[in-house]
Amino acid sequence: MPTPHSTTTAHQPKNVLGKALSSLMPKTRKSVDSISQAPLSLKERLAYRIELKEQLASTELEAGRVHERINQQCIKQRQVHDELAGLTARAESSSRGSYPGLEGQLKAAKAELSRLKERITTDKHHRQQLHGEIGALRQGIQQLSQGAALEEVREHQKALQAAEAEMVRFEALVRDAQAAPTLERTDDDALDALQQTREDLLADIATGEAKPEELAALDAEIQEILSDSDGHQASALSQERNNAQTLAGLKRRLSAVQARLEALKAQTPEVIEQLLIARAEAAAEEYLAHAQALQLSCRQLQGIAELLTSAVPGASKAQLLSGGWPLLMIPTLPLQALREANHTDAGRDIERQLLWPVDDNYSECARQSLVIRETEEVERMS
Repeated sequence: MPTPHSTTTAHQPKNVLGKALSSLMPKTRKSVDSISQAPLSLKERLAYRIELKEQLASTELEAGRVHERINQQCIKQRQVHDELAGLTARAESSSRGSYPGLEGQLKAAKAELSRLKERITTDKHHRQQLHGEIGALRQGIQQLSQGAALEEVREHQKALQAAEAEMVRFEALVRDAQAAPTLERTDDDALDALQQTREDLLADIATGEAKPEELAALDAEIQEILSDSDGHQASALSQERNNAQTLAGLKRRLSAVQARLEALKAQTPEVIEQLLIARAEAAAEEYLAHAQALQLSCRQLQGIAELLTSAVPGASKAQLLSGGWPLLMIPTLPLQALREANHTDAGRDIERQLLWPVDDNYSECARQSLVIRETEEVERMS
């Protein structure tokens, strides 16, 4: 079977954003120029795609609201138009002054009609802009959905495993911190009573009922409870405070790791989707090559049959082709590998470009092509 001169290579995902995204990317992220010049990682592509999907949903919702507002204004416009027509007919059929205030009503109706027309025009323009943004967002999402290489998927898997290991490690550290011994306080009741007494004394000092000097004796008594002769109590309190702060810090780190792990898990279905898209694109390239080759073979058979009937008196196509020889139609696919193919035939347009100029008479073109080939072969043999 003849095959087109093409080489099938492993599909590589397209990592470049189109110019249509220039006004859609967040200003705090990379500039569009830098994105278009450097390839994006799978993680970046998925992150941008999520952002664009969110923008798309918001823009579609806004477009729906604008469309509904236009419909309501059109209904109101028809009502005001009918009202204005009635007022105009009344004014034309009556003598001047028959209907007091009629001129004012006409003027108000015309002004309302003018305002409605202006609002509808403005909203239609806004809706058109939103539709343009929706098209650009969809194009951007499509450009960010061109598959993932196997190495990128492996990197995602490694990141997922690393996050799971971090999760286990921090959970163990939190458990250890929670199991740390706490200080046994035998003088808690006495300390609480002294602290309450100190609060009352401070209030008395503020009101002038006590002197500040009285506070020193109470503070000394409190310090005596908090610290024994060798400072063991104060050291224990300091260690307990450190343990509590360590536990709080570990819990925050654990929460961050958990959030990262959940984000990676949420991305996993999309990563698998991108990998399968890349596999489908690679298979589609082979599909296209086979479709072209099959179309070439089909056309050559038709051309040979035409040559037979024209060169051999009394010959019939039935000698080579069946009576119900069909027009070959190979289904196309909605994949990038087949973006140049005919929308109804995966091999038709490209096959015509490879073999002969554009001409609807396939059989005649094929016959002429084969005659030329046969003539060249005879010349070589002679």
